[in-house]
Amino acid sequence: MPLARLQTVGAFLLSVLLLGLPPRASLAAGETEFLAGQSKSCPSCSLPRAPLKRKDLTDADLSGANLAGAVLHRAKLFRA
Repeated sequence: MPLARLQTVGAFLLSVLLLGLPPRASLAAGETEFLAGQSKSCPSCSLPRAPLKRKDLTDADLSGANLAGAVLHRAKLFRA
């Protein structure tokens, strides 16, 4: 088989493989705003392994949020 044909077949197989993969989970707008410090409300957010070290989370609404593995070292959690 000529080299150009092999490259075409390889590119086709790679594209089929990548299109068949499930999409990566991305952060929702609320989670992105919360992590950027623009919002204190993030109910039912998915924040596993979130870097919340030393964050001021006073009065933050995290009801139902997934905080499994989140780093909360020295975070202010008053009325959170």
